[in-house]
Amino acid sequence: LSYTVLLIITDGIMSDYGETLRKIQRYQQVPLSVIFVGVGRSDFAELNSLCQACPENTTFVEFRSKQSPTEFAHAALCELPRQISTFMNTRFT
Repeated sequence: LSYTVLLIITDGIMSDYGETLRKIQRYQQVPLSVIFVGVGRSDFAELNSLCQACPENTTFVEFRSKQSPTEFAHAALCELPRQISTFMNTRFT
């Protein structure tokens, strides 16, 4: 079995929030986590909302809010163990 991590680097502007949400919800059925990294000075409220609506397989990190590469890496990857475990437990138990 494999598990995929999709890293999306974005300025935070979504052309269709509803469609993005539907796709992320559909991806909860496959072994996939999506990490959104917000760059720039945009308002990332929609991305935060999206990730809060689908915490099973999404993480959002605002790049400029992190003080060091280590802090950024931790913030981006800290949810992966839980997401992988949740997926495996719901599919194989």
